[in-house]
Amino acid sequence: MASSWIQSNRQVFENKSPSVDTWNDIRPSGHSLTSLIKNPPPYCHGTVALASFTAVVWLLHKLFSNQEEESFEIEQGCLPYYQALPPSQREVLIGRELYLNQVYRIQTFRTENLNRLLDQINFKVKDENELIQGLASYRITDNPTYQQSFQYEPPKIDHDLRVTYHRSLNFFRTSFLDHIEKVESL
Repeated sequence: MASSWIQSNRQVFENKSPSVDTWNDIRPSGHSLTSLIKNPPPYCHGTVALASFTAVVWLLHKLFSNQEEESFEIEQGCLPYYQALPPSQREVLIGRELYLNQVYRIQTFRTENLNRLLDQINFKVKDENELIQGLASYRITDNPTYQQSFQYEPPKIDHDLRVTYHRSLNFFRTSFLDHIEKVESL
């Protein structure tokens, strides 16, 4: 906006400057709203042209478009999310939620969603193709590569609906670790 105001002063572009008659006269700045309208800055022309082009394209699209708005709710006959979870992932989700709730008093699922998940604990699908393929969430701890790389076993529920959790990490034994144990035993 400031550059528009500066460019509206014609003293910059024309060799005319208002004169003063006495020493205490105030020199006129040359800025006025009418000078801005009469002599707009160069980029205003581009802005007006772009806005006009956009309006024409929008208007033509509205006038000549016979297509109805598409619905994005596509029904593909899929199972609901909690039923489509593979049983192992269902056990991990429930186990993690119950573990976090018992130990840290943290709730990551809303109560109604946890109840839906618990209702589906014994759900069996007729066709394995109806299950979610791959990972069902974006949690990094659900990723098998992460679990193998860091020897992480998430909390799970067992067949008695008890939470099982391994507190220690299972490291692979290497010759280096064997060497450390031999040195410590000496």
